[in-house]
Amino acid sequence: MKKIFSLAAAIALALALGSMSVSLAATTDAILGMSPTSGTYTAGQNITLTVSVQNPSAQEISAVKALIAYPSNKLSGVSVNPGSEFQSDALQEPGTGNFFYPAENMIKVSYAKTNGAKITAQSFVLATVTLKVDSTATNDAASLSFNSGSMISVIEGGSPVNILVNPAATASYTLNPGGGGGGGGAGQPGIEPEDIEDIEEPDVPDVPDMPEDVEEPATPPPFPGMPEDIEMPEIGWDEPFVAEQNTTEPTPELVSTLPEAAPAPVLAPATNTNLPMPQTGPATDILFILMPSLAAFFAIKRK
Repeated sequence: MKKIFSLAAAIALALALGSMSVSLAATTDAILGMSPTSGTYTAGQNITLTVSVQNPSAQEISAVKALIAYPSNKLSGVSVNPGSEFQSDALQEPGTGNFFYPAENMIKVSYAKTNGAKITAQSFVLATVTLKVDSTATNDAASLSFNSGSMISVIEGGSPVNILVNPAATASYTLNPGGGGGGGGAGQPGIEPEDIEDIEEPDVPDVPDMPEDVEEPATPPPFPGMPEDIEMPEIGWDEPFVAEQNTTEPTPELVSTLPEAAPAPVLAPATNTNLPMPQTGPATDILFILMPSLAAFFAIKRK
């Protein structure tokens, strides 16, 4: 199946590109271009290169072949994607399937329309080429240019005619080593360190110096309102402490108002000799001792 496809591709391209001979009679104002033409990139970053065709006279174009010289010791090939005009009804030229040929320092992009299709747009994209900056890149430049074998096939008298073109378009990129400051994304120019303005540090207000003659506030007395000149009596620890005796006489009025104690009642002897005698002991002795006082207390309460 692969052989059949390769044979069909070869036949279609032979019809589109003819015998690869150059027609001196046919002319074209179509030209190849590339963008971006400059930029700064850092090691490990990708460069997205757009290869386009300008066709001011809107000639019928059936095939385009672009040969781009590049420094394979600084840039590595990543991918090639065809433009929208070549994503259908198109074949790739045999021998250019790998796109990147580092031994030749060459990128080969060649597409041809099939089934009699042709392009009349005044501007279209041939392909998008992605390159990667090698990690060994130093502060150096990488230049790209079209090779003289580039070709555009136009329709003349109903047949395709191959016309060699020698585009003057070139591109030159500045390569920085890894860890540098800047470098744009894929296909975007980088930022050089000198392009960044110096960032000024914000002004910090000075802290005023503390005055040296600041007096500490006076400590208030532990008991506010107490005079400070109170002299505490001295205590001799070698003298024995003697408590003062209370010599205050009782008030006569209070003594005279005390009620007289009622006479203690006389208890009659028990007449029932059959009653058991109470048991004596410490509890009964205390009770007999307190009975007169209890009797006097109840007498006072009755008054």
